[in-house]
Amino acid sequence: MVRRTLPTFALFLAAVTVSFADSIVGNFNLDTSLNPVASQGQVAFTLNADGTIAASLVTNYDILAFGVDSVTGFAESGFSPTTPDNEGGWNDPFGNQSSGFLCTACGSSESWTIGTPNEFTSV
Repeated sequence: MVRRTLPTFALFLAAVTVSFADSIVGNFNLDTSLNPVASQGQVAFTLNADGTIAASLVTNYDILAFGVDSVTGFAESGFSPTTPDNEGGWNDPFGNQSSGFLCTACGSSESWTIGTPNEFTSV
């Protein structure tokens, strides 16, 4: 009985292990004076084969700043089509956003890479 149960459990575990999402896409829902506004854009994070994350931000408005609430700053590089004024995070009324960027002329879209090779893996 144990011999049959163990392989079945191993197959189940293998199936669970390979079932993961490599991309996360979220909508921006703006909130002005407690009046929610429907989605005004999207942010996407995709795990690259080299262990970095491809990030992109597309909005209906000009990007002024984008912050990722993290304990430590992520290494960010490869900004396109515009390099932000500050690539190393920024401060706002919610505190220090140690990852993210500050822009005065980024337009309404930006793509960049987060991390260094082999830093991130799927779980």
